[in-house]
Amino acid sequence: KPVPQMFPTESLSRKKSRHGSGNKLPLPPPLRSPDRSGSLQACPLQPQAVSFNGSEGSFHSQHYDSSRPELYLHQCFHIDSKLGQGSFGVVYKVRSREDGRWYAVKEAHRQFRSMKDRQDKLQEVAKQECLPPHPNCVRFIKAWEENCRLYIQMELCHSNMTAYAEEHHDIPERTVWNYLVDLLQGLKHLHDHNLIHLDIKPDNIFISNEGLCKLGDFGLVVRLDAAENRDDPVEGDARYMAPELMDGDFTKAADVFS
Repeated sequence: KPVPQMFPTESLSRKKSRHGSGNKLPLPPPLRSPDRSGSLQACPLQPQAVSFNGSEGSFHSQHYDSSRPELYLHQCFHIDSKLGQGSFGVVYKVRSREDGRWYAVKEAHRQFRSMKDRQDKLQEVAKQECLPPHPNCVRFIKAWEENCRLYIQMELCHSNMTAYAEEHHDIPERTVWNYLVDLLQGLKHLHDHNLIHLDIKPDNIFISNEGLCKLGDFGLVVRLDAAENRDDPVEGDARYMAPELMDGDFTKAADVFS
């Protein structure tokens, strides 16, 4: 089971490099180009749907022209703004040229380093596909890979809890209770399908345009009923991680603590 890695830094920070010693901040890892020899030869450079429910295949869109140099993201969506950025990727607010609706698209920071790295990253899609839609979970739309990089299209929400708390310093008690009930319903839905989030924090709690609270960002989700490699450290935010994760032991209760 994953054991969280703790680093001696001047203040708590999120998802730092796994290397470092003493009282110095760990140096950022060197940028590496993806390994295009051997194991990455099968990695598609053209846009390819990512799905584990039998719908995987090439994209077909009247707005995409493979002879053009622009990525599928730029040909099939109008990028309005950048919503956020984390250690794993950038999230954009986009309008689909297909249906004219607004969505959020997460673009991975780094290209796949190997086929093993690709398989690990694509598991985020597999976990989202096995979770049926729920009003209190951010809805997964589709995913694709292009030029050895993963893209995930999701429901667009109005804000997250971090931004909301910064803008509203006097939140009515009734609103707090409503958001708590929404969050617990989303978490119950996750747990009912044997999934543990492991990264619940204000940044990953979203508020829809209708005012519903939704749980999102399932990049660190673990399936309890799958034979996964749990030896890798949990990379969640140390400020919200359950103490029992220090022993490499976790259950659904870890999400309740967060």
